[in-house]
Amino acid sequence: MSVRPARDPLRLGLAAAAIIAGYALVVAAISASAAAGELQQQETVPAPVRLAVLFLLPAAVAAIGAMRRSRPILVAAGVLCLAQSFVAFSGVTFPFLVPAFVLLALGARSDGTRSPWRARVGGVVVVLLGFAMWVAPFSMTETTCWVVETGADGTLNSRQVPETETHTLGPTDVAAGCDGGTVTTQGVALAAVFWIGAVAIAAFASSASPAPDEGTLRS
Repeated sequence: MSVRPARDPLRLGLAAAAIIAGYALVVAAISASAAAGELQQQETVPAPVRLAVLFLLPAAVAAIGAMRRSRPILVAAGVLCLAQSFVAFSGVTFPFLVPAFVLLALGARSDGTRSPWRARVGGVVVVLLGFAMWVAPFSMTETTCWVVETGADGTLNSRQVPETETHTLGPTDVAAGCDGGTVTTQGVALAAVFWIGAVAIAAFASSASPAPDEGTLRS
């Protein structure tokens, strides 16, 4: 006679995914608010957008693991969420700890089945791709120089310039400078590849049916 679990892992997993997604947008909004009003170079992909997408990866993986009821994928989502809880020195990402522990608890539970090897290996690969996704943008950076100038309609526009042009401001220029460690388009593209790869691996690995436990077979 099987005992029905007290809590539905599907609902808990999806709830954790929703919390991660919601707070990812909150952190991105905080980043955008902090950068508002600063005179700096306009990036191809703004930092708040990059942060939101990076923080959303555990949510996507958690949703897949919950819908497929794949414990290794839920654990992978929990590990990624736990790791991103500590990426900000300000502590603004600490709330990710709550859904992280929920996902890890769901993945560690026993339901009388043995996770297939494909799901277990897939979970490890998802975690590795998630870590690579965070490293990629910051491993491909460059130093760029920029000038912010006043347009004909009064708006402020920035453009990338050689370093020599930052030494003297023109009549319409209001600010100039150089930024080291600017994330490149190539770095963002590589991170996107890792993001998509992690989600694809999670979907592929979790499609395997759980193998019955020996005790379950005897019963």
